[in-house]
Amino acid sequence: MPGGFGTLDELSESFDLIQTKKSTIPYCHGRQKILSGMIDWLWKVLVAEKMIHEEDLDLLTWWNTPEEAVAVDR
Repeated sequence: MPGGFGTLDELSESFDLIQTKKSTIPYCHGRQKILSGMIDWLWKVLVAEKMIHEEDLDLLTWWNTPEEAVAVDR
């Protein structure tokens, strides 16, 4: 997920596929600089307006380094 509109598409598709149980791979590279604003927006707008549930944001496990990715418990 290197950024841009494709990243936004992949992020929402990841949430969607996991929520509908069509995927069981809940891991995303964090790319803190790229996605942090988007994650903040999800909390501040979608959760606050009750468009999504708080738990929905826990569907994905974020990591920022290869070491963190390896340490993620599958």
